[in-house]
Amino acid sequence: MRAPRRFRSTKHGFRRVLQRLLSAALAGVEGSPRPPSSAAPAAHEAKGVDGRMRKGAWYGVEEPVKCQRPECLRCLVPVTRLFSLFGLLPMRVVDGQFRFVLCHFLTLYACVVAAALTWFSLTRVVALFAATGPQDWVQLLTGTTFYLLGATGALLLLQLARKLPAVLERWADVERQVGVRDSCKWKVLVCMGVVTLSAAGETTASMFHNVPENTTGNFWLYLETYVRTGHKYEVDLLGYSRALGLAILTINKYATFLWNFVDVLVFSVAIVLLHLVRAFNAKLQNGCATFDPIGWRDIRRDHLALLTLVQSLNASLGPLVLQSYLTNIFFTLVQLYFGLSHEHELSFFSKLYLTWSFLHLLGRLAIVSFSCALIHEESYKGISCVLEIPENRYSLEVWRLEHQIRHEVIGLSGCGFFLVNKSFILATTGALVTYEVILLQVSGGTATNT
Repeated sequence: MRAPRRFRSTKHGFRRVLQRLLSAALAGVEGSPRPPSSAAPAAHEAKGVDGRMRKGAWYGVEEPVKCQRPECLRCLVPVTRLFSLFGLLPMRVVDGQFRFVLCHFLTLYACVVAAALTWFSLTRVVALFAATGPQDWVQLLTGTTFYLLGATGALLLLQLARKLPAVLERWADVERQVGVRDSCKWKVLVCMGVVTLSAAGETTASMFHNVPENTTGNFWLYLETYVRTGHKYEVDLLGYSRALGLAILTINKYATFLWNFVDVLVFSVAIVLLHLVRAFNAKLQNGCATFDPIGWRDIRRDHLALLTLVQSLNASLGPLVLQSYLTNIFFTLVQLYFGLSHEHELSFFSKLYLTWSFLHLLGRLAIVSFSCALIHEESYKGISCVLEIPENRYSLEVWRLEHQIRHEVIGLSGCGFFLVNKSFILATTGALVTYEVILLQVSGGTATNT
């Protein structure tokens, strides 16, 4: 039997009252996922054309929070997840924030990788001193440097994982204070994808370079030939076995990944930091004509917060920036030396590998250098609108902001040894050309005397 219309309307009205009372009661409980009662009008405004409530309108707090996630977290989450696959930078994403957990699988994985790279680099050093007779010292020193830098990078990334969550929390506060509107995540993903694909191709070409062309057989024969050709000093010291061959192959690929993705981390941080500096400049230029003394004080505090953030980044990321430039400069010289001095002795795959590796190194070095140098250049662009302030609006806060922009340096540095700017790029290019000419002259003179 159908209930009367008046009873049905009273029943629905009583149900709505209970729902509102229940929502208001739950809103006062700490940690409740429901929005406060003030969000009810916004929920009613979220109706569609047909008058129905959109799904999740009453409980749609997660979508605005996700949209308001700081840009530094949104851009660096894919980078850290890629690192964690190879046991590097062991950080977890908990509630939209990075966390370093000491007793966790990722941390244990990273410690195992760092220990393996350290053990193999020490084995390489022992093989370097144990080598007797005529040896290819350039190749021996190159391999030893490669694994030593790999072990150092793994330890530095493990140390960075402890410091970076606190730095990113401060970074998120600065972004909310400055106000970052658009996103630069696609730039980070495109650069990371290009470097990843190029690194995969360069690694594949290196395996063909270390295996003679006339090699035939199964996987174990290829593995033995690859290990004996590229790691003959370790084989002479330890003796060859299949387990050692698999271990050397695995450690080599982990070191190659670390060699490439230290640069990925550096230019990813640089791209996001450049985006933040540009957001500050836009805020300064848009309000320069309307700022009162309180507004100038706030914008100066924004610049001071940005300066403090860059100092924290340099304190934690500086060793990796230094290692990135040392690695890139050293191996660029070595690859160019091998390509030019042994040009007539190389096979097609060897020439392909050396050319690809040299261009890959130059590309990585260019991305890191220009993304870091643009931060320093962009930090001085705000001074132009400050200098245009008329005399009747010039105040002490404007003078203090001008002094901060002129004299406080914003930019990434390598442990304070150098600041990455355009002058440093020119100096690095000149040093590369000079040292390469010296290497070629020395190798030419040695071959003539021989």
